[in-house]
Amino acid sequence: MTHPKSRTSKHRRRRPAQPIASAPSLVILVAPDGKEFSVDERAARMATAVDRSLDCTPTPADGAPRKIPVENVDAKSLELVIEYCTHYIGAIPYRETPVVRGEKIPEWDQEFLDRIATNDGDNVLFALYNAAFHMDAKRLLRSGSHYISNIISSCKTTENMRKRFNIKNDFTEAEEAEMRAENTMRRALREE
Repeated sequence: MTHPKSRTSKHRRRRPAQPIASAPSLVILVAPDGKEFSVDERAARMATAVDRSLDCTPTPADGAPRKIPVENVDAKSLELVIEYCTHYIGAIPYRETPVVRGEKIPEWDQEFLDRIATNDGDNVLFALYNAAFHMDAKRLLRSGSHYISNIISSCKTTENMRKRFNIKNDFTEAEEAEMRAENTMRRALREE
């Protein structure tokens, strides 16, 4: 009688071949102002736009890192996107799923975005979101849009929103009163 775990070789499961560990390859992302950032290719590929560019850019014959220009993204925002993507190297690949009401921002993302909003201000936060949009960094886009929507929903009134985002009121008092009256009528019609 044979032991239940011992099977003939044709019944053994084969382990998938393990890739040979190698040093991570680097790419250079170039901001519009010419500033260059040396980045682990795995982090760079988390941005779909960069991933597509890398697929279309041959490796130089001398083995130098590939240079990928990143349009419409300032150097500060590019540096922050790189920091974000570098944090997620080795994480489970991001899969887009429908947004669920009440969904929480991942803890590290919350801390990252809080740090930017606190230290650098809203302008840098919005520039980062814009960079994530142009680079198509989906994970950062989702967390960023969630974070910004939380900021907006914390502003309960139009006046609070204007203060929070430093938006100038360009309506006259008469135009504002007229819009308020129209909105009151619309609400009343919806409730009927």
